[in-house]
Amino acid sequence: MKKPLMTIGCEELRYVGSIEYDDHNDAWCDQVVRANDYQEFLSDLTDVIKRRKNASVFFALEMRDNYEKDITEGVKNAIRVDQ
Repeated sequence: MKKPLMTIGCEELRYVGSIEYDDHNDAWCDQVVRANDYQEFLSDLTDVIKRRKNASVFFALEMRDNYEKDITEGVKNAIRVDQ
């Protein structure tokens, strides 16, 4: 059995991303977002973006069979459409 790349408890993660934003001191920060479902992932990213100052998607990955696939541009486009 293959070991999952990342896990939450016993579940294999499917999507991982990061939101970059400015904190209360205007310093750069990021917040990691994880989900097993793509729509949930987009929803969680959107929620973080709405709560943070100057927030945007820093990166987004889909993980399958221990390989990471960069889905950053697709996620940015999907979030723009949803807003």
